[in-house]
Amino acid sequence: MTASGFARPPGRVRPFTPSQESAADLSDRTVGRDETLEILVDRLVSAATSGNRAHSLLVGPRGSGKTHLLNVALHRALQRPEVRKRLRFVRFDEDAVGITRYFDILQEVLSALSPPQPGSRRSALPLNPEEAVAEALGDQVLVLVIENLDRIFHAFGEGGQQDFRSWVENSRQVMVLATTPLLFPGVSDRALPWWGNFGISHLEELDVGQGRELLIRLAQGSGDTALAEFLATDKGEARLRAINALAGGSPRIWMILSECLTVELLDELVPAVEALLEGLVPYYQQLLWDLSPVEQRLVRELADGPHQAATVAELAKAAGIEQRVAASTLGRLADIRWVRAEKVPELDKRSTWYRLREPMLRHHFHYRSATTQPLPLIVEILRAWYDPDERRGQLLRAEPGSHVERFAAATLRAESRRFDLAYGDRDPDALQVEARTWVYGAAADSRTPEAGSLIDTAVMSIRAGAAEARDSIERRQLDVTTKRVADVIVKCAAAQDGAVAVADRVAELLRLAAKSTTGMTHDVIEFVSACWDAPSDSRTAIARLRTLAAGRQFVDDRLGLDVRHELAWLTADTGDPASARDQFATLVVDRARVCGPEDRDTLSARQGLAWATDDAVSARDQFAALVVDRARVAGPDDRETLRARHSLAWFTGEAGDPFLARDLFAALAVDFLRVFGPYDRDTLRVRRSLAWFTGDADGPASARELYGQLVADFVRMFGPDDSDTLATRDSLAWFTAQAGDPASARDLFAALVADRTRVFGADDRDTLDARRSLAWFSAEAGDPASARDLLEELVADFVRVFGSDDSDTLDARHTLAWFTAEAGDPASARDQFEALAADYARVLGPENRATLRARIQLAWLSGEVGVPLQAINEARPVLRLGPHNAPELTALANAVIRENVRKLLSSQRSQLVDPLTLEGQLVTDLRVAVEGSAEAMVRLPLELVEIVESLRASLESVGSR
Repeated sequence: MTASGFARPPGRVRPFTPSQESAADLSDRTVGRDETLEILVDRLVSAATSGNRAHSLLVGPRGSGKTHLLNVALHRALQRPEVRKRLRFVRFDEDAVGITRYFDILQEVLSALSPPQPGSRRSALPLNPEEAVAEALGDQVLVLVIENLDRIFHAFGEGGQQDFRSWVENSRQVMVLATTPLLFPGVSDRALPWWGNFGISHLEELDVGQGRELLIRLAQGSGDTALAEFLATDKGEARLRAINALAGGSPRIWMILSECLTVELLDELVPAVEALLEGLVPYYQQLLWDLSPVEQRLVRELADGPHQAATVAELAKAAGIEQRVAASTLGRLADIRWVRAEKVPELDKRSTWYRLREPMLRHHFHYRSATTQPLPLIVEILRAWYDPDERRGQLLRAEPGSHVERFAAATLRAESRRFDLAYGDRDPDALQVEARTWVYGAAADSRTPEAGSLIDTAVMSIRAGAAEARDSIERRQLDVTTKRVADVIVKCAAAQDGAVAVADRVAELLRLAAKSTTGMTHDVIEFVSACWDAPSDSRTAIARLRTLAAGRQFVDDRLGLDVRHELAWLTADTGDPASARDQFATLVVDRARVCGPEDRDTLSARQGLAWATDDAVSARDQFAALVVDRARVAGPDDRETLRARHSLAWFTGEAGDPFLARDLFAALAVDFLRVFGPYDRDTLRVRRSLAWFTGDADGPASARELYGQLVADFVRMFGPDDSDTLATRDSLAWFTAQAGDPASARDLFAALVADRTRVFGADDRDTLDARRSLAWFSAEAGDPASARDLLEELVADFVRVFGSDDSDTLDARHTLAWFTAEAGDPASARDQFEALAADYARVLGPENRATLRARIQLAWLSGEVGVPLQAINEARPVLRLGPHNAPELTALANAVIRENVRKLLSSQRSQLVDPLTLEGQLVTDLRVAVEGSAEAMVRLPLELVEIVESLRASLESVGSR
């Protein structure tokens, strides 16, 4: 089996020489010609059983199956005894030479009817050859099977055609069964002898259904049942439709494809299609020479023009001829079936659009243009047949500089792709594939071939070793400077510790390559290197990207836009969504201006803006609009369209509707399964999100069950150490705790921490996050003191690795303060929250959710340690600053104020004013004053009036809210 799942055909069909195959085999795989075959067989039977001699002419371009059809018609007719008995066949094949006169026909007929003895020469033509033929036939009927009748008639001239016509009609024993690629004057001109004497059958192109049936029969005949079954699917038909639009319905093209449908056979596809195009050169040359100069110019414009169809006005202008002349000439070309005239309902119905009947003619001109680029026909066939992931896999496996690499890269080069594919998943395979497309000119406005070659060398040096990497350098024929850097990369790779993860070894080599290059190549590699390092050191990556952005002065530079895009993402990831939102808002405008509003990267910038929006409802609405635009630009089944639907479903849940989110994810999972299959990474990721919101909507037990299945599927497809596998284990542990089993969750996180440390290192951000979860569920399992101790170590590591202002560092401090209180030390916890609230406000802003949440925790702990007035004053700003979309924070602040007012008013020794002690009537006056008594308010000491007013406002706020 091949990598595509199809077996290589054990035998070969003969698309160029069907006469070398058995007629029975040809008959078995004939499709789409039943009516024509029935006519031909009926005429042959009639010739054998009556005096009817109906001449037949098959008209079809080269490769349309004329020879095939002749052989099948003769085979089927010869199954009839009367045909075998009464008809004698003499055949003039398409490559027959020396038939230039009428008498040459007679000579060949006599030689066939009365073959000379072996070793002897052919007899001279008798004085009356027509009588000799009649004598040799006796009472039988002669069937002349003549291919390329147009050439023979052209050689005969009008006199020879007249002699041939007279003999056939006078003998009453001759029937002509002939073929021609196009109608020609010898049969279409009323003034010439053979006009009106042929029953003409035009061989139309095979449609998609017929082409698919042909390929299925070929696959079944070669024992390739997997390919036959695939071709019968909707996906198989869709691919064939794309190919049909490129190559037309030529049976020869379909037959060539039948043996070239697997990746491994690309090296055979190239020479096969080149042979086809080379074989068509004399054919098309002769046909074009037979056209008038004006006809040639119009055909050339249709073949070489930017569009496959054009109006009379467009063609006249391009060819430099009068529109009236172009219109009449195109009419003649349509009559002789060079072009097809069409009306387009959606456009001006007064205009007629013309296109070539033979799409292969366009590819003939491409082939003859002597360009160094890969043949467009092969490139487009590969793009139609294989999805991008299959072609990336082929490119990854290709030998550097090979046919496979060149054509696979060409199939990807013209496609609209995410600018971050090289580093987005920190996947060395994806990096190498993108680098190889750059080698062949992909993204030439923002990447360089030299950068691609050096990055490819880096990955090859690690994956394949120094010898193959050096061989690749030689085959790429790099310039002296690039080759010198490549040699340094290979040497550095050879000195690396092989036990280090491949991604980390790649990171080192990328930094080396960036330092060793200059100009645009340096900028490209530095950009990739910084983004590659970002998951482990985001702040250093931001600094590197800012330096890079500062060096690129032009706002319209596409690489500069890519740098700004990543800076915005990293700004959001490091806990500053407000700044990220501003950056993305500006970037969307600039991307739309430079790249266009429907460019994939512009849409990606809009996605970033939606993600950075600190409002789930707004993010949901932005993604809803983005889904519509992506579907319009790239189609509903495009991967990025489906990913936008993923984000829409996610923020629908975040906006407070987990039930709808669950349903949206369920529908999305079906579509990912249909388009990409059950084990595609994105399909599994959608199932993971579905499990999350199933937990929110239906309860954690349901989610835990789904996550258990998902972990098994991720392990089976991507291995136990894959990042998605580990992330899914994280979610499984979380919902295990939510389902009421924190002890099991703690154990699952303990195992996850060990595996993340082994795979990604102790300082990896996700490893540290897993340690925080381990601490959390250690406390939930009944051991807050252990949780506190684990978190003290964790905070120190976060500060060391990411700095004290990193958002994850601040969040870890929040968790530490919480469990310090849970472990029985609320005073220390309060001091930690006081410092944390100040740092949150400084780093993220006073209105940030994390800041407000820390203030609430601080106020709560102030009440716990016996200072309720301070607790009230610390909680009050949350009521003023709390965002409208955070009602849970407002509710918490109100609860803290209410509880501490209660404490304050029920205390017999209030600490409202220190050192003032309030007793007796004063406490009563305070209580009734807070409740609204003006008389009591008058009796209060001056220093208490402001406090009472604050308490009353707090109570009114509590009541109103």
